Amino acid sequence: MIKNKRGVIEVALIVVLFLALVFTTFFYFATSTSKVAVKINDAKFLDGVYAKEKIAGYYVFSVGEKAFEKSANSDRDVLRVNFVYNFKDEFSKYKFSEDYLAGLQEKIKNSDFNIFVEGNELIVRVNLELEDSIEDLKVIYTPIVEKRFALNE
Repeated sequence: MIKNKRGVIEVALIVVLFLALVFTTFFYFATSTSKVAVKINDAKFLDGVYAKEKIAGYYVFSVGEKAFEKSANSDRDVLRVNFVYNFKDEFSKYKFSEDYLAGLQEKIKNSDFNIFVEGNELIVRVNLELEDSIEDLKVIYTPIVEKRFALNE
């Protein structure tokens, strides 16, 4: 004699929905690639990263000055194109042993930087990617190096 068939179906449905929820949650966490933003207060790490950023900025500015001098006699419309060519050419002359500078050189080689004219300035903007680790935690710092060159009218 069957008294309560409905109770069995309800329990089975709850179990199936619970398993589906658990599976979906695990799938989401396994496939999510979101980055975690953490405030880092370790002075040793910050000093090292800021030093690397300043060194990269120095090379961008130094090479940019040479490229700007070579391109300075161009019309304003042609200046940007000449600057890009000269900037890439000058940067390719350097040999870097540090990984982050070699990565910067590769970005410049692949034209992965922005150059634009704003007012009376030519602006070069490069996104860096500096990696370091703190206690087995890999940290990627992505500063933007921006250098400005005054245009003569």
